[in-house]
Amino acid sequence: MTFTIWCLGVSVILLWTPVYLFFSSDIRDRIVDTQGSNGLPLLRIAATWQNWLDLLRGFVGSWLLFHHTFHFGPGLENGQYYMLALVGAILVVGVSIQVVYFRRHLFCLCPVFYLAGLSFGLVDWWMALYGLLAGLFFGGISNSSTLFFCFSAGTLAVAGYLFRGIDVGWLLASGTMLLPVVFSLSVQESLVAAMRRRALNEE
Repeated sequence: MTFTIWCLGVSVILLWTPVYLFFSSDIRDRIVDTQGSNGLPLLRIAATWQNWLDLLRGFVGSWLLFHHTFHFGPGLENGQYYMLALVGAILVVGVSIQVVYFRRHLFCLCPVFYLAGLSFGLVDWWMALYGLLAGLFFGGISNSSTLFFCFSAGTLAVAGYLFRGIDVGWLLASGTMLLPVVFSLSVQESLVAAMRRRALNEE
């Protein structure tokens, strides 16, 4: 296991910077529910450049953190459990910062691109792609961002276990993918997305 302090600093800055700092005033006032009749408006989400920034910094931050700040061998030694706990805590805090958004009242943002970036940084690209496609398919046909995250996490876990066995990377990727669902259920708020076009009344 190796540790690089500058990689830790860069990864924490990338992962802990709130996405809403990059929102313009019009985006802040355009909040769309990603459940039910509104569904998961991926084209509109993709048309907002801040989400692509989320993808990039999620990938670079998690890649630096997992592959360059700490390097985990095939078997976890005693000291590595502490490092794994630190990595998990950094990721949990990062996702929490992206999800929790307060404007007049509490919202739970839907960080699809950020978590896609995390998964690509933590596991092999093809495994992350499987999870992303499964989430897009089932989340799309059910009009539910919640199912997007659940099926993405489940597919990552199944693919990771089949091809890697018990592995730190897919455990972290699957766990972080479920965090927005846990947050939204705990505060009883729907997951929402912020985007440029077609304002939806905030309730």
